[in-house]
Amino acid sequence: MLEPRSIEKVQLDGLKLNRDDQGYYLSAQYTIEDRGTIKEVCFPKIRLKIGEDRLHIEYTYNSCRVDMGCGSWLVEPNIIGVYYTEKVIGEKIYEMTLSEIEKKLGYKVKIVSE
Repeated sequence: MLEPRSIEKVQLDGLKLNRDDQGYYLSAQYTIEDRGTIKEVCFPKIRLKIGEDRLHIEYTYNSCRVDMGCGSWLVEPNIIGVYYTEKVIGEKIYEMTLSEIEKKLGYKVKIVSE
């Protein structure tokens, strides 16, 4: 068993993001030297508390932080100074009756033509 006080050198050899029916997790592999031995240590499933329902972006003119449910992380800009990109990939279509539209708007609507 690894004892934190005995670790002399740590090298991260592999890190992979995975997903299963319970969400996202990391698989990590390290090489660790401690007290005269070299060990390969694998963590096959490090559960992450991130997901589609946990996104918060804090953006100012010179910084960007993103919180995916596991704390706020600093986002570094790319080579041209862009912190993140976005593109429209579809339109959200609402199916509503005339009475639902009127209720949403708060007043009566008269449809004249398409």
